[in-house]
Amino acid sequence: MKLHQVKNPQDIKEEMREYFKNIKIDKETVNIKNALNRIVYEDILSKVDIPDFDKSTVDGFAVKASDVYGASESIPAFLNYKGQVEMGKDTDLTVDYDECVYVPTGGKLPEGSNAVVMIEYTEEIDEETIAVYRPLGEGENIIKIGEDMEKDEVLLKKGRKIKSYDLGVLSAQGIWEIDVYKKPKVSIISTGDELVPPYEEIKEGQIRDINTYTIMGAVEEFGGQVVNTDIIRDKYESL
Repeated sequence: MKLHQVKNPQDIKEEMREYFKNIKIDKETVNIKNALNRIVYEDILSKVDIPDFDKSTVDGFAVKASDVYGASESIPAFLNYKGQVEMGKDTDLTVDYDECVYVPTGGKLPEGSNAVVMIEYTEEIDEETIAVYRPLGEGENIIKIGEDMEKDEVLLKKGRKIKSYDLGVLSAQGIWEIDVYKKPKVSIISTGDELVPPYEEIKEGQIRDINTYTIMGAVEEFGGQVVNTDIIRDKYESL
């Protein structure tokens, strides 16, 4: 009886790399709704700065940080109230020295301001005056233009497997279609006279085919598409 030569897994991996090294996988364009777990075809760059305006991270009052230097509960800073920024809208309000403007979380920072004091550390004295009870550093409680993502920054590198949070990054950029590698089509063959499909009753000496379904899951997990499966008996000619 002729015995098969057994190779170790590393040798098989090297043989497969050599065999497939010249095979080119084409690209296809998909909607990001269908992009989960697909493989990025080429680097995807940021189209715009995120955020594309300076914005507040808290509900509070936009101020010049120098105006509230040294402010405390015993010695508050008193600022002139100029109005409020509406959420989701642009504003032409500005902040000069000794002035403040109310800004909601995520709202656009008025020109001239460089910090936002949380509303919890303020008090409305009257319709035109706000007391501030704590100091601020410049840039406190704000996100600057491009702080999350800068224009032309690489968002997703070529070859990356797309995760769920990548879809959020793409949608934030207004990117709804991307190029990905087409799924390689794979056929799986299990060999053995003793093998039967899992949906058949087994007889004495037989075992159910588990490799087909294990490999099928691995192929799909790594981005492939199984197009055919079969069980081949122990005859070389059958292959």
